[in-house]
Amino acid sequence: MNMKRQFSILCTILPMIIMAQGDFNPQLVEPGKLSVGVNLGTVYDIDITSLNTSYSDRELSSDLSDDPSFSYLVSLNYQTTPSLSIGLNWGSGSIYGKNEFQYWNGEYIQYNFTTQLNIFSLTPKTTAYGSIGIGIIGYTSNRSFIFDDKTFVNKKGESFKTNVSIGLQYQLNDKWLAMIDASYERVADSDFDAWDNPVDPNGFYVDYHNFLYTSVGLRFTLGANENKVEDLQKMIEEFGSIIPTSQDYRNLEENYRAVEGIENLLDRVELRLSELESQKQAEENKDFETAKFLTEELKGRLFFAANSDAINVTAYPALTDFVKLLEKHPSWSAEIIGYADSDASEEYNLILSKNRAISVVEHLKGLGVSSERLTFAFRGESEPFVENNTKNGKTLNRRVEIITKK
Repeated sequence: MNMKRQFSILCTILPMIIMAQGDFNPQLVEPGKLSVGVNLGTVYDIDITSLNTSYSDRELSSDLSDDPSFSYLVSLNYQTTPSLSIGLNWGSGSIYGKNEFQYWNGEYIQYNFTTQLNIFSLTPKTTAYGSIGIGIIGYTSNRSFIFDDKTFVNKKGESFKTNVSIGLQYQLNDKWLAMIDASYERVADSDFDAWDNPVDPNGFYVDYHNFLYTSVGLRFTLGANENKVEDLQKMIEEFGSIIPTSQDYRNLEENYRAVEGIENLLDRVELRLSELESQKQAEENKDFETAKFLTEELKGRLFFAANSDAINVTAYPALTDFVKLLEKHPSWSAEIIGYADSDASEEYNLILSKNRAISVVEHLKGLGVSSERLTFAFRGESEPFVENNTKNGKTLNRRVEIITKK
C-alpha cells in the first residue's frame, strides 16, 4: 500500500474519530461550517545539517534574495466546535539553499490533514490559533556546484511530513477570514535535499529535513448568504411602477387592472415578508441553540483558581464566539452567575463569587457588549455543582455560568 493511499485512509478515519469523542450534534454538519481557503507564502530552509564533512564549512541555508521560494496551499475546512476545526489541504512549492560551494533546489507537492485550535482572542475579530498536521510530500531535488552549475545529485521520492503552526486570523465579515501563519515543517526523509544521510555536528546521521513556511491567506465560508431580500426589493420597485396617479384615481373603473395588480403584488409582498420572518426566526433558533452549545462548553472552561477571580484564558475563544452571537441578535441578553467552593467563610465566598461574575461581565463589555444587556448574580457556596469533599469537586464549584435570554 503506497503512502498516498495510506494518507487517504487516514484522512477518512481521523475526522470520524474526532467527531465520535463527544455527543454528535447534527447542527455541526451544516454548510455554514464548511470553508475553503488559499494560502500563499515563502519557504525557508532551516535545516541544521551540513553539506560537507568539515563542520567548519558554512551550513546549507536559504537565501531569498538569490532565489525566492514560494509555495501555496488550497484547503477545505470544517468547524467541529466554535474553537476547533479540522481540514484537508493540498499544495505545491519550491525550496532553495546553498553554501559557498554547492546549492540545491527542489519542488514538491504535499497533502495534509490538520487540526486548528483557537487559543485566545486579541480583539473581538482577531484570534490567535495553533495547529498541527500530518501528511505526505512528494519531491524532486537536485544538487549542483556553484562554479559550473553542473548537477551531480538528483533525488526523487515521497515521505511522511508533520507540521506545527501558529498564526493570527481576522474576521473581515461573516464570509471572509484573513490569516497570517508560520509553520515549522519536518520531512521524514533526509533525501529531501538530495543528500544521503547527512551528519550533524555531533556525528549522528540525520534522517529528516526541516523547513519554515510563512504565509498569508484568505478563507471563504460556504453556504447561503443571510437575510437575502433582493427579491423583496424587486417587488417594491414593481409596486412603485404600477401605483396609479391622482388623476388615475378619478376613474377607478378605467384603472381596475392597475388596482388588481396592486392587490396581487401586495399579497406577494406579504407572503414574502412572512417567508423572510420565518427564515429569520429559524436562523435565530439555530443561533440560540449554538449559544446554548457555547455556554455548555464554557461550563468546562470558566473555572477559577482558589481565592481568584481571574478568567481562565482557555475560555476566551468561546466567550468571543458568544459575543458574536449577541452582536447578531440585539434583543438577546445574558445573565452571568458566579459561584465558589466551600473553603473559607460563607460571607467571603459570597463576595468572591460576586467578583468572579463581575470579571466575566467586564470581559464581555470589553468585547463590545453593552452593560444594559448584561446582568449578574452570585450564589457563593450555596449551589455547588458537585460535592465539595474532594479537590476536583472544589475546582468544579469555583465557576461562572452564563444563561442566554431572548
